[in-house]
Order: sequence, then structure tokens, then C-alpha cells
Amino acid sequence: MSLLNEIIQKYGFEKLNSATKYPSISTYHKIGDRGRLVEELNIESEAPLGGNLQITEKIDGTNARIIIYGDDYIIGSREELIYAKGDRVKNDKLRIVEALKENADQLGYSPEHSIMVLYGEVYGGKITKASKQYTNDESISFRMFDAAYVPINIFDKSLDEISTWRQNGGQDFAGNLLLFKLASDAGFKVVPTLDHLRFEQLPKDRRSVYKLLQQHKTTKAGIDIDGKSEGIIVRNIDRSFIRKIRFEEYEKTAKFEGWA
Repeated sequence: MSLLNEIIQKYGFEKLNSATKYPSISTYHKIGDRGRLVEELNIESEAPLGGNLQITEKIDGTNARIIIYGDDYIIGSREELIYAKGDRVKNDKLRIVEALKENADQLGYSPEHSIMVLYGEVYGGKITKASKQYTNDESISFRMFDAAYVPINIFDKSLDEISTWRQNGGQDFAGNLLLFKLASDAGFKVVPTLDHLRFEQLPKDRRSVYKLLQQHKTTKAGIDIDGKSEGIIVRNIDRSFIRKIRFEEYEKTAKFEGWA
């Protein structure tokens, strides 16, 4: 029996699924009526948020993950586990398994006390309405955007405790150098890095953030064409600060308020 099967038998799919999900990402500005942004930031306190920030492209696709333990793996969408090595689970309506299986079959991770999870975005095809921004022929691609280690002892906790742990920075995320190495070893590209800046340099008002977005209009993750980018992700090294900034919300707000 594989190590992943032992975990599933002992703790169940639900706990494995919950502990390995990627935490939800808040918008940078809060959302008000009808999906329009207000001037208030989604930040509880600026005091601990000094230091360097990385800006990466936000790709409009579907979230995917590869859960690796020993020589076994499970592929998941954002919400559910959809495929296990050896065809033990199968549901590939979003073409996630198609995009990841060949690479995943070559992966292995010698565990001590944790599971490794690779996170990324499958995009193109007909996955979203924005797929035409990346491809003309319905090709699909995958870009890694993160990796984390999930300790085995987390499964001793309840589902509610695991969810709280995950949403409050419990996962041990890889730094940039390790992330690039893990992606290279797996044969994956990472999401495009667009810029680096210090937290105090990040604009605070909506108009200035919209101007920042204008610098990154064109996707750098095109498959066979380079259309419009969905937006950007801004984060620090340990992911204690991570926010999404999408064209859709800022364009809607700018049009309504007349400052586009």
C-alpha cells in the first residue's frame, strides 16, 4: 500500500483535500455594491507588512494541484481530488489531468514528516471565457505559482481546525529559489514574474493601482497568442500578505465613477 493510501485510509479524503487546498486570496481593495471596489484596503494592519513584494501575473484558468508523497501522487482541482496515480479516481472535465499527468508520473518526493503540494493554473482550451486571450487553437498549458509542505500531524486535527490552519498561514510555502527548482524538476514553467517592490511602494488608492495594472496589460503566459492579462498577484515571501488585483473590478469601478 502506498503512503498516500495509508493516509487516506487512516484519515479520509476530506482531510487530505482540505489540508492541501490553496488558501483563498482576497482582493487588494474591498468590494462594495455590484462588484465595484471601494477605497478601503483589505489589510488588517500595515505594521508587520514591511519588506519586499513580488508581482506575478494572474492567469485566468482553473486552479490545480499535485499532492506528492513517496512515489505516489493525487491531482486535484481547487475544490476536489480528481485523479490518483494508476487511474484510481477520474474526473477531468476541466482538462486538469490531461495537463498534469505526464509530468506527475515522473515525480517523487522522499517524505520525512510532510506531503509536498505543487500549485498552479491550467488554462487555455475552453476552460474560461478568457481562454481566447492565450490560444487560438484550444491548446492548454499549465503554470506553477506555488508549492508547500503539509505536515502529516495536521491530519490528527478536526476538519474545522484544518480549514482554520490552512486559511491562517499554516502551510509551509517554498521560497522563490526552491519554487523555481521544484518547477524545473517537474518540467513545469512558473507564472511570469513582473516586478518586485517594497510594501511601502505599493499604491494604496484605486486609481494608482489601476495605473499599475496598465503596465501589465498583455499576458506573458500566452500559449500561441499574447492577449489581455487577467491581472496581477502581489505577495511577500512567506505569503502572510497575498492579494489579487484584477482588471475586471478596476475597469468596472473606473467606468462607473468616470475615472477610466
